Formats: sequence, C-alpha cells, structure tokens
Amino acid sequence: MNFLSRLAAALLCLFTASPPAQAEELPLPSSLPLLDYEAQLYPFIANRLFHDAKWTRDKRWRDTGPFVLDANYGVHPAVRIYYSPAVLQWLKDNRQGDIPDGAMVVKEMASPPAARYVEYREMLDYIYPDDPEKVEAEMIAYLKDTGSLNWTVMVKDSALSHGGWFFASVGQQGTIDNFDAPFTPPTGSAGDGTCMRCHASAAEELIYSSLNNVAGFGGAADLSCR
Repeated sequence: MNFLSRLAAALLCLFTASPPAQAEELPLPSSLPLLDYEAQLYPFIANRLFHDAKWTRDKRWRDTGPFVLDANYGVHPAVRIYYSPAVLQWLKDNRQGDIPDGAMVVKEMASPPAARYVEYREMLDYIYPDDPEKVEAEMIAYLKDTGSLNWTVMVKDSALSHGGWFFASVGQQGTIDNFDAPFTPPTGSAGDGTCMRCHASAAEELIYSSLNNVAGFGGAADLSCR
C-alpha cells in the first residue's frame, strides 16, 4: 500500500469511528443484575468517557460546604460535576417535568479544598492558553497523582424503587463490587440510603443541580450546592 492509500485509509478510519458512548446508550440499571450493570457503568465513568462525549460540566471546582482550619465540613469533597445532555436540557427547561431514563449526573471529586484545583487550572490555562485538551489532560494527571480522584454517579431509571435513581461510587480503577467474604456495602444501589438522606430534600427530581454552576450559563456559582 502506497503512502496515499495509507493516508486515505487513516482518514476513513478517523471520520467513521464510533463516537464516544452517551449515557443514554448504556443499559438501564433495572435491566441487568447489579454486578453486570456495574461492569457496564464503571468503566464508562473511570475512563471519563463522559468527558470524551463533550458533556457540559461545572464552571469550576467547588467545595460543598465550609473548609475551615484544614477541615472539610462539606457534604462531599471538592467537586466538579458533569451533566448528560438530558439533564442539561431539563435544567434549561427550568427543572420542569421528569428527567428521562438513562440521564446521568457525574460528580467528579477530589480531596478538598477546591481552591487548590482552581489555582492549578489557572496556572495550566496560562501555560497552555490555546490547548484546552492539554490543560484538561494535565489536570486529570495531577488529580490522579494525588490519589484522590473518584466519582459519585446518579443514573435515572424510573423502574427503580426509592425515587427512581441509581447511585454509585466509582474509584479510579473502576473496580466493580465483589460479594465474596469479607462482605462490604455495595458501591452501587437503587435509592442508596446514605445519598437519599440528603437528596430526598431536593425540590425536584431528587437533585440539586443548578444552571448557576454550569459552564456557559450566567449567574454566580453556588458554592454550597451539593
């Protein structure tokens, strides 16, 4: 194969490659046994395919409560949330109606305070002003080096009991649960009690998401929002 043929083949591959998976393309939690569903969801999260799919995210890293005298009093660690297209549309529609099944909120988390990540990103933006993907790659590498990067996830599935949401906690390796002894609480479940004790107080759909926090929309970020 000559050079032009190889180039044509490479371009064909580039432009016909499947796009990154969307949340709505994953199976619903109610359609699979728990461990089988985790095996679908957790790699999607740990490999950050939501970022590759260009999901909209928060304007900045933020704390979820006061950080005073080196102690975190927030509900979560420092967070930067990504919103699947269906959740973003629901927010743009002023939180009216039901969020469709398969929609997802991904809370990217790292050890607080958030200020360290805001400042680090500002430095990267200064170093690579014309390369946002380089900035993001360096940012994630930094977070992984700290060993604190992890995610909590909400997946809408109206067939589930206790509010119609599947909650999950995903580590950097995307390791699914193992129910062999010694037993530990599952990292994914419908209507997880630890999450629901706060989310049950949300005004609509058990989530606190606000366009004030979302990149590309006006309003000051609500640093207390969970």
